[in-house]
Amino acid sequence: MRDEKTSGKKRMMKTWGHILNGLCEVLGNDPKVRADVFDQEFTEKKFADILFSLILVSMIRQDYDPSSVLMLVKKTLYVTVQSQAKFQKQV
Repeated sequence: MRDEKTSGKKRMMKTWGHILNGLCEVLGNDPKVRADVFDQEFTEKKFADILFSLILVSMIRQDYDPSSVLMLVKKTLYVTVQSQAKFQKQV
Protein backbone atom coordinates (compact mmCIF):
# COMPACT_ATOMS: atom_id res chain seq x y z
CA MET A 1 0.00 0.00 0.00
CA ARG A 2 2.78 2.43 0.93
CA ASP A 3 4.61 1.68 -2.34
CA GLU A 4 1.46 2.48 -4.29
CA LYS A 5 1.16 5.86 -2.52
CA THR A 6 4.80 6.65 -3.20
CA SER A 7 4.44 5.62 -6.82
CA GLY A 8 1.25 7.68 -7.18
CA LYS A 9 2.94 10.75 -5.66
CA LYS A 10 5.90 10.38 -8.00
CA ARG A 11 3.60 10.18 -11.03
CA MET A 12 1.61 13.17 -9.83
CA MET A 13 4.75 15.25 -9.29
CA LYS A 14 6.08 14.22 -12.70
CA THR A 15 2.80 15.21 -14.33
CA TRP A 16 2.71 18.55 -12.50
CA GLY A 17 6.31 19.20 -13.50
CA HIS A 18 5.40 18.47 -17.11
CA ILE A 19 2.48 20.92 -16.95
CA LEU A 20 4.62 23.64 -15.33
CA ASN A 21 7.38 23.16 -17.90
CA GLY A 22 4.78 23.45 -20.66
CA LEU A 23 3.42 26.67 -19.18
CA CYS A 24 6.94 28.10 -18.92
CA GLU A 25 7.65 27.14 -22.53
CA VAL A 26 4.46 28.81 -23.74
CA LEU A 27 5.27 31.97 -21.74
CA GLY A 28 8.80 32.05 -23.09
CA ASN A 29 7.68 31.60 -26.70
CA ASP A 30 4.71 33.97 -26.75
CA PRO A 31 5.78 37.03 -28.74
CA LYS A 32 2.88 39.07 -27.37
CA VAL A 33 4.11 38.92 -23.75
CA ARG A 34 5.42 42.32 -22.68
CA ALA A 35 9.21 42.39 -22.70
CA ASP A 36 9.39 43.93 -19.22
CA VAL A 37 7.17 41.43 -17.40
CA PHE A 38 9.72 38.86 -16.27
CA ASP A 39 12.99 39.48 -14.47
CA GLN A 40 15.24 37.81 -11.88
CA GLU A 41 12.61 38.09 -9.13
CA PHE A 42 9.45 37.44 -11.15
CA THR A 43 10.28 34.62 -13.55
CA GLU A 44 8.19 32.62 -16.00
CA LYS A 45 8.42 29.69 -13.57
CA LYS A 46 7.09 31.71 -10.64
CA PHE A 47 4.20 32.98 -12.75
CA ALA A 48 3.48 29.44 -13.99
CA ASP A 49 3.50 28.21 -10.36
CA ILE A 50 0.96 30.88 -9.42
CA LEU A 51 -1.30 30.04 -12.36
CA PHE A 52 -1.11 26.34 -11.70
CA SER A 53 -1.90 26.85 -8.00
CA LEU A 54 -4.94 28.97 -8.84
CA ILE A 55 -6.21 26.33 -11.26
CA LEU A 56 -5.67 23.48 -8.77
CA VAL A 57 -7.43 25.30 -5.94
CA SER A 58 -10.39 26.08 -8.16
CA MET A 59 -10.62 22.47 -9.27
CA ILE A 60 -10.44 21.20 -5.70
CA ARG A 61 -13.17 23.62 -4.65
CA GLN A 62 -15.12 22.54 -7.75
CA ASP A 63 -15.88 26.12 -8.72
CA TYR A 64 -13.46 26.56 -11.58
CA ASP A 65 -14.27 29.66 -13.56
CA PRO A 66 -11.37 30.56 -15.83
CA SER A 67 -12.47 34.15 -16.42
CA SER A 68 -10.65 35.60 -13.39
CA VAL A 69 -7.44 33.70 -14.11
CA LEU A 70 -7.59 34.72 -17.77
CA MET A 71 -8.10 38.36 -16.77
CA LEU A 72 -5.09 38.14 -14.43
CA VAL A 73 -2.98 36.73 -17.26
CA LYS A 74 -4.17 39.36 -19.71
CA LYS A 75 -3.56 42.29 -17.37
CA THR A 76 -0.20 40.98 -16.20
CA LEU A 77 1.39 39.78 -19.42
CA TYR A 78 -0.05 41.69 -22.31
CA VAL A 79 -0.17 45.30 -23.44
CA THR A 80 -3.74 46.40 -23.88
CA VAL A 81 -4.99 49.50 -25.63
CA GLN A 82 -6.07 50.92 -22.26
CA SER A 83 -2.72 50.28 -20.56
CA GLN A 84 -0.86 51.69 -23.53
CA ALA A 85 -2.99 54.86 -23.39
CA LYS A 86 -2.29 55.23 -19.64
CA PHE A 87 1.42 54.82 -20.27
CA GLN A 88 1.36 57.42 -23.04
CA LYS A 89 -0.29 59.92 -20.69
CA GLN A 90 2.36 59.31 -18.01
CA VAL A 91 5.26 59.92 -20.39
